[in-house]
Amino acid sequence: ENKYTCCGIFTRFLITILLVSTFVFVISERNLIISYMEKFIDWMAESPVAGPVCLSLVFMAGEIMFLPGSLLSVGAGFAFKDYGDVTYAIIVGSISVWIGASIGAIITFLLGRYVFRDIAILLGEKYPVINALDKAIESEGFKLILLLRLCPIVPFTVFNFLMGVT
Repeated sequence: ENKYTCCGIFTRFLITILLVSTFVFVISERNLIISYMEKFIDWMAESPVAGPVCLSLVFMAGEIMFLPGSLLSVGAGFAFKDYGDVTYAIIVGSISVWIGASIGAIITFLLGRYVFRDIAILLGEKYPVINALDKAIESEGFKLILLLRLCPIVPFTVFNFLMGVT
């Protein structure tokens, strides 16, 4: 019996195409993306009210589309230095990045959990390492997640997605 409707399969297909296309675009147009990020950082310095809100939104979207957040994080520190007080600039930048990263991580996790979980199950049948990771997280989840989160090799955005599909 088929538990998926035509609409559900089509929605998953569209989300997959959108994510893959964005990922390919980001990799192929890396210099263009960095250029736009630098322009955005300059704009944030000139917009002390709208800048932090937009930074959170851009950071959130970047999380979902696997963009590197490090440039925006560091850029936020430079952009908000014009606030006058360094402490205030650090607080505003940190809160903006934290809000955007948290919401983006939640959305990425939910995409992995509810949109791509069935694909992960199919891949688990083909690649035993995926089932091994799933069982390791089930038995020693906290330790494994803590170690993977601290590992600099695993990108933050990829990690959130992988935890959603386990």
